[in-house]
Amino acid sequence: MLLSAGLAGCTVTDEASMEVAQPLAYSGEQPVDPQPASDRAGIDRLIERHSARYELPADWVRRIVKRESNYRPTAQKNGHLGLMQIKHATARSMGYAGPAAGLLDPEVNLTYGIKYLRGAWLVADRDQARADRYYRNGYYYDAKRKGLLEATGLGKDRTRSSKSRHATDKAP
Repeated sequence: MLLSAGLAGCTVTDEASMEVAQPLAYSGEQPVDPQPASDRAGIDRLIERHSARYELPADWVRRIVKRESNYRPTAQKNGHLGLMQIKHATARSMGYAGPAAGLLDPEVNLTYGIKYLRGAWLVADRDQARADRYYRNGYYYDAKRKGLLEATGLGKDRTRSSKSRHATDKAP
């Protein structure tokens, strides 16, 4: 019941009008924010901003960050990196062009981690519990099956052209 209450106030716009995250390259420079994003307040500000960008409940994103890394930007385990424990290959598939170490930057990690979470949310038909499972276990094949690869940022949806369909649909 509490999970549905978190979505009740969330307004969703047409997915086609959603702003797409531009690829970030890790620069190694200090953030422009006067307070470092590695402190809890700075991380919360980033979560608020990125959650709003992708129209996800910020409290839900905070719970995931707490579970995945306990708010430690430098957390690493089995190839999972940073606050949201995203893999370098996953971030690259979504447009990230920097090195794996760049995902330890809270701004970069939340950019791609929340984008990936948004994809899980779309594939799960906006059901937080299912989206959480997709986030933890992956959702590429489910997104592909539903024709949501482009909407999730994981690739291009491919459909057979009508010309090739007619050629294969002919009776012998």
